[in-house]
Amino acid sequence: MKSNKGKSTTRKPEETRPTENKKKTEEEEKKKKKKKKKKKKKKKKKKKKKKKKKKKKRKKKVKLKMTMMNRKKKT
Repeated sequence: MKSNKGKSTTRKPEETRPTENKKKTEEEEKKKKKKKKKKKKKKKKKKKKKKKKKKKKRKKKVKLKMTMMNRKKKT
């Protein structure tokens, strides 16, 4: 069996599809595209938030390290 993974499945050309369905499918495709865009935006936002959290954590670690080093120097 041939795998279709990673390949876009091609749709039938417009001439073979009835005209009344054409409008419907165009609207559906528009909706799908909008949904996909929204999902992508959400994913990007999540990634950004995660990155920010990581950066904050790293900053905290560095600050702690510095305070420990300063403490060692004093004694």
